[in-house]
Amino acid sequence: MTLRLQTDRWLFEEYRADPESLALYRILYASYVLLVDLPWGLWVRDLPQASFNPPVSIAALFTDYPPFWVMFALNAVAVAAAAALLIGWRTVASSLTLALMLMLLHGFSFGDGKIDQIAVLVLIPLTLAYSGWGRAFSIESRDEPPAADQPWLLALLALLTGFALFTAGIGKVSGGWLKPTSLGTRWHLLWNYYSVGRETLAGSWALQYLPRGGWKAMDWSVTVWEAGFVLTVFRRTWCRVACAFGAFFHLGVWMLFNIIVAENLIAYAAFASWACVWPPATAWLRNRAHQPWRGARRAVCAVPFAIGLLELIWFDSPVLDRLHGTGRLVVLLSGSVVGAVYLLSLLRPADHLAMDRAEAGR
Repeated sequence: MTLRLQTDRWLFEEYRADPESLALYRILYASYVLLVDLPWGLWVRDLPQASFNPPVSIAALFTDYPPFWVMFALNAVAVAAAAALLIGWRTVASSLTLALMLMLLHGFSFGDGKIDQIAVLVLIPLTLAYSGWGRAFSIESRDEPPAADQPWLLALLALLTGFALFTAGIGKVSGGWLKPTSLGTRWHLLWNYYSVGRETLAGSWALQYLPRGGWKAMDWSVTVWEAGFVLTVFRRTWCRVACAFGAFFHLGVWMLFNIIVAENLIAYAAFASWACVWPPATAWLRNRAHQPWRGARRAVCAVPFAIGLLELIWFDSPVLDRLHGTGRLVVLLSGSVVGAVYLLSLLRPADHLAMDRAEAGR
């Protein structure tokens, strides 16, 4: 009976979030997908059929890459769904549509066997479609009665994120990263530095001056964090601490390996109380949302669709690639700052408890 009560508390109370925080996260996620991730996979037109060897996915049902016009059409639908999700129009339908389009685009683009850490972008709208993240700061919140929020969906997203990291962590455990005689991080840095050619200042310094104990500390901390993240999801505070550590981990990966993994940071952001980060800004948005609709506001809602159209028109522009890279770097650096601020806020437990109570009382 105690286990059942604890499970109910975790599913229905632990991750209960303010509808405004969920809505702000919806805007953050949709903005990232629209401005940084899409369009995606249009490079498959330049790949030979012999390279088509997809992993277990929908793409595995096919024998070749789809025609270019199919990939372009999938991107067009994904862009429209991301723009609709950003402004909060038919959030359930736009969430599920975006998840399906991203699943297809990523499946075909990974047909050459090279898989990036981007699948979490599919899990987010698929999991949170019915979470109530369209109840605030959206078009439909004015025209339709709000649906009940489902806090267990946010708990499910935390669990899925933990499982995703666990697969990476258990691979390091089986690969011997915890053995005192192995230096897994150093070996990967050597390969990345000399074979791939990603030379970084931090990597050069580490290869020359970092002692063996420092390398083992990185091996242990990364392995324990990835494999143990799933154990932190049963308490939101623990999960947030693990996410803050993850922000620093991804910052270190960029500094050492020149590899930017911003998608995971977008997933970690789902567990933040965004309405409490800057209360005056939230109040300003709330007041604006309750004002009557006028031509200027309709024009603002059209901006995401216009941006998506421009991205589809200039999908092969080097400028767009640079903008996407800059956007990922901004997310990476911002996530590290937010993680540091959150960890510092834990040093003042009274403020931390007041923030949680304020969020729960909304």
